[in-house]
Amino acid sequence: MVTFKDFKGANNNLNAITDLFPPKKQFLHRDKQVQDIILNLSPIMSNQRAPNFFTFGATGTGKTAILKSQLEDLEKICGEEKISFAWVYVNCAEAASSADCLLKICKQISQAPETIKVGHQWSYATSLFETLLAKKNLVILLDEIDKLIETEGDRLLYYLTRIKDRLQDRNVCVITVSNNINVPSMLSPGTESSFGKLRVEFFNYDALQLKDIILQRVKQASLQVDEEAVALIAGYGAQLHGNARQTLELLKNAYLATVKGAKKITAEVVKETYDRMEHDLFTESVARLPAHQKILLLGIFAKTFKKEEVNTAKVYETYADLCRQLKKSPVSVRRVQQIIKEFRDAGILESATNNRNEKNITIQAPPETFKKVYESLTSTYQEVKLP
Repeated sequence: MVTFKDFKGANNNLNAITDLFPPKKQFLHRDKQVQDIILNLSPIMSNQRAPNFFTFGATGTGKTAILKSQLEDLEKICGEEKISFAWVYVNCAEAASSADCLLKICKQISQAPETIKVGHQWSYATSLFETLLAKKNLVILLDEIDKLIETEGDRLLYYLTRIKDRLQDRNVCVITVSNNINVPSMLSPGTESSFGKLRVEFFNYDALQLKDIILQRVKQASLQVDEEAVALIAGYGAQLHGNARQTLELLKNAYLATVKGAKKITAEVVKETYDRMEHDLFTESVARLPAHQKILLLGIFAKTFKKEEVNTAKVYETYADLCRQLKKSPVSVRRVQQIIKEFRDAGILESATNNRNEKNITIQAPPETFKKVYESLTSTYQEVKLP
C-alpha cells in the first residue's frame, strides 16, 4: 500500500526532471536557434531597434523556454550596462481579444498593474500602452499568436509593428511563437510588410537527441535508470513527434513508479508508465484545444461514432453547421485543413487519401478513450444537434 510518506523528498527530483530550463540553461541540440535569437536581438545592445521575427516549431521543441532564457540573459546584461530594456510575455490563447492582449502587456510594464483591468475597448488599450511605454527598448513575446489571429485578425501585430511611427524614441520588437508555420500567410499585406520575414525554426528532436536530453536530466536529478529504459523513453519520445516536454513527463512518471516500489527505472517500468500515459495524453490534448478546434473535432467524433465515412469535405460541412448553431463564424476551409494536419501531427487523427483523392480521417484513440472524450465534447456543446 502506497502512502504519502513514500514520496517524501521526491519533489527535488521532480523539479530537476521537469524544470522549464535545463541545468545551467544548456539547451542541447539548439545551438543554431540560440545563435539566431541572439543575433536578432543584438541591436538592443546599441540602443537600436531589434527586428521582429517569427518562431515556429511543434509543441515541446523548446521555443518558449529558449526565448525566455535568452531574454532573461539580455535583461541582466542590459541592467549591468545601464541600457533601458524590458520584455514581456503574453499567451494569446488566454486573451479574449486584441485589446485584452495589449492590456496584459500594459499590466507587465506598469508600476501599478493592479489598477489595470481587462475588458476595455481597443482605443483605451492603445492609449494606455503608449502612456506606459517608458523603457527605450521593449521586446514583446507573443505565444500562440495564431489563436489570436484566427479570431481577431492581425490588428495587434499591425499596431505594434507600426508603433515606431507614433513613438519614434521607443524601440519595440515583437517575437511571435507558434506551432503553425503558416502564420505569415495569415497576415494582411500591410502587416506582413511591416513585420518582416525573419524566422527561427525549431525542428522536432530525434531519438538520439532526446536520449541526450534524458541523460542530462537523469544526471541532474541523480536517478537510477537502466540504459535500456533511457533508449526506450527516447524512442517513445520520437514517436510523440520529438516532443521533449512529453518525453520528460514520461521520465517523471516512470520515476514516480520507482518511488512506489521499484528500485530503479527499468524498461518494464517505462512500458507500463507509457501505456498508462497514452490514455491521459490524448484526453488532455483534446481538453486544451481552443473552441474552434474542439467544434471541428466534435463533428469528426460524431460521424465516427455513427460509423460514417469521414473525409475533409464532409468534415468542413459538419463543422460549419455546428458553428452556425453555436452562433460562431467558422474559420476558412484552408484553416480547417491546417488544423487537421496539426491534429495528425499531434497523434489525434490519422488521414489517408481515398480513390476520389479525398483524405479519409480516422481518430487515433482506444475505444475507452474515444468514449470518454466524445462524452466530454458532447457535454461541452450539449445545445447543438449533432449530424
